[in-house]
Amino acid sequence: MVNLLDSIYEYQSLLHRSESMEIPLDAEERARLEGLRRLLRGDYLGLAANQNSDEPRPVPVQLTVPGGFATGEVRSMSAKGMALVSNRPISEGMRTILRVADPLRGFEYVFPGRVVWRSGRILGVAFDGLPSKTPFLVPTDSWRPGRVRFGPGRSRPLVA
Repeated sequence: MVNLLDSIYEYQSLLHRSESMEIPLDAEERARLEGLRRLLRGDYLGLAANQNSDEPRPVPVQLTVPGGFATGEVRSMSAKGMALVSNRPISEGMRTILRVADPLRGFEYVFPGRVVWRSGRILGVAFDGLPSKTPFLVPTDSWRPGRVRFGPGRSRPLVA
């Protein structure tokens, strides 16, 4: 999942820049975009639960819905979007924001998207906008033993 999410994030970031023309891509970035486009042609069906299993392991996702948030599981990922199962019904055409966390590396990926198809609880969400990748787990320090904090690392707590 790690390499795939990184690759999709990088592809979507470069694609957004190339389409927006705010900052033109240099030759190396254009080559990287084309390489990622070729690499990400197929779909991804999750990670195996263990080395001896062909059964895909679900990848949790959070998404925005009218009036709040929903949770779900990613069923497949590609350069263009994700198919997921959601615990809340969402209409076709609705814009949403997908959040996929990688707890092993301590990053969260946020992808803006739009629901392009729906079949029961299964949604197809096309990426639509500039994604973000941010660290979310920071090792604890001496002032809060055994705790993990969100945000940039600090040696002492912030005081308001």
